[in-house]
Amino acid sequence: MKSVNFPIFILITFLISACASEPETPEQQIARYSSYVKKDESDYESYYKLGMLYMNQKQYDKAAESFRNVVRKKKNYLDTLAKYGLAFYYLGKYDKAETQLKKAVALNPKDVDSISVFATVALKKSNPKKAVSLFKMALKKDPKQPDANNGLALAYDAQGQTQKAIKIWEDFIKIDPNYIEARNNLGVAYQKVGELEKALEQFDEILKIQPDYLNGRFNKGVVLAKMEEYSKAISVLRGALQVDYEIAKPHAVLGWVYEKQGDYRRAMDSLKEAVRLNPKDEKSYQTLGKVYAELKKFSLSIAAYKKVIEMNPRNKFAYFSLGKLYHVKQDGNSAVMNSIWAEKLFRADKQTDIADKAAKNLKEYYRIYKLKPESFAAIIKGKALPASSSGATNIATR
Repeated sequence: MKSVNFPIFILITFLISACASEPETPEQQIARYSSYVKKDESDYESYYKLGMLYMNQKQYDKAAESFRNVVRKKKNYLDTLAKYGLAFYYLGKYDKAETQLKKAVALNPKDVDSISVFATVALKKSNPKKAVSLFKMALKKDPKQPDANNGLALAYDAQGQTQKAIKIWEDFIKIDPNYIEARNNLGVAYQKVGELEKALEQFDEILKIQPDYLNGRFNKGVVLAKMEEYSKAISVLRGALQVDYEIAKPHAVLGWVYEKQGDYRRAMDSLKEAVRLNPKDEKSYQTLGKVYAELKKFSLSIAAYKKVIEMNPRNKFAYFSLGKLYHVKQDGNSAVMNSIWAEKLFRADKQTDIADKAAKNLKEYYRIYKLKPESFAAIIKGKALPASSSGATNIATR
């Protein structure tokens, strides 16, 4: 085939045109708007566009700084107030988010999105009653707004009105069957009230819509584990880790499943990953303590249970286990002290049967180590029962 020689000026024009038509990358746009605000610090429109670019890049701290410059220069710039609050929300700075969103809603009470985010902040701040009021306010303006419906159900669930929440989710997914977050939350709620078959049905539907939806995979694994379908649960949870290995919960549940099966080495490996990824996972540390004990790694077991008590000083099972472990290590004083606390905490919670077991262990330790109760009375006297630093949590995730 013969080659065609274009005139040089046509070729240059073509190349310039081609280069000009290529869209800017987000990084190039950020650089351009940054140069604008350096030249003119009063260019609030460029600050706003810069903030939106940072939001899209999930650089929320820089987005907040850009929006702050707009709000400072033009305080009633409505859309900026809402976005400023949203940036703080994503940063987990809920007090600051609340301040900005309250202003945005006051300026425009018809802005359903701002009201919904404002309500979500109230939920994050453990104020579900306020959240219910705000979500209802949003739904009066737009009854089909997905996030407001989902948020209202979450707020009712947070108040212990799970059946009311379930009804909202059931009704809404009839309107929008592909709203995955609502289906996921409905599945978690079904699991919470013990309707495991219904929960499994929701997670299966989610994975038909979006096979790589991580929460759907994880929650399906949790339900299968609760149904004692351990092999299926392991398969599903491993699939979740193929989507994202660096999240703690699938590792934690895998560890719990392996422990139930008596596969302590695999349980140990999974639980070590779980606490690496989430060092505040009290439940995984507790299971890890049990697994280490089964593997005769008593010092590691003691360390794990101590970590549990550090996170939750009222974890009576940790004290009970430590009492037995210190007995194995022939440390009578520590065995007695931990058993004393275990018995006190179990009796305070009216768990008489296991409190009696702790008392029986305690009596045996006094005898074996030739120790006297009065030797410990001065240490225990005047010490209040420790307060819990963490509440009960649902293992499923939203």
